[in-house]
Amino acid sequence: MNIIKDILNEDLIIETERLKIYPFKINLKTAQDLFEIYSKSTNVENYCDVFTDFREFCIHQSKRIKTFQNLDNGIIMFIIELKENSKAIGLRNIILDGAYTMNGQVEINNENLITEILISEDYWRNGIAFEASIAIFKLLKVKGVKNVLSVVDYNNTKANYLDRKLGFQIINYDQAINQFYYHKDFVIHSTNIKHSNILLKSL
Repeated sequence: MNIIKDILNEDLIIETERLKIYPFKINLKTAQDLFEIYSKSTNVENYCDVFTDFREFCIHQSKRIKTFQNLDNGIIMFIIELKENSKAIGLRNIILDGAYTMNGQVEINNENLITEILISEDYWRNGIAFEASIAIFKLLKVKGVKNVLSVVDYNNTKANYLDRKLGFQIINYDQAINQFYYHKDFVIHSTNIKHSNILLKSL
């Protein structure tokens, strides 16, 4: 069983009052919308590098989707789209714990996931990230997921605030491994684990 594969096979769309949320599929409009986010440093600070070339961005995202989402079934990149203008304004990644390890051996745990979120700063401070997250976590709970883990840079005050508002609690590495049974290599998803909070939400 692979919970990521099961969700992707459903070809679902999650709807909330303001949003449509669905797995990322490459198309020109979505790519253009996301490039607006990824090409602005204040949007992607503490998340990833800035992209300045649209073609390079499309190639990078296409490879990620093909390899990590569609072939590995190790991640779902959920697009967050605003209903009022059909604009993609962010995404929330859901990563299957144990799908990626230091030695390359797949040791998945369908009850544990790791998550990341990116929202355009044009839509900060109006509850979009919270609304999208609640809807995605509700789906994951129905699918049998028990724990969602987030690794957030100490200096990323907005992400830390959002996680605490969503009910995440700060834990340490040993707790993640020994109490919640995360794979010891979950830290590969953080570029700077020594300067990050590890937060966990039980669904």
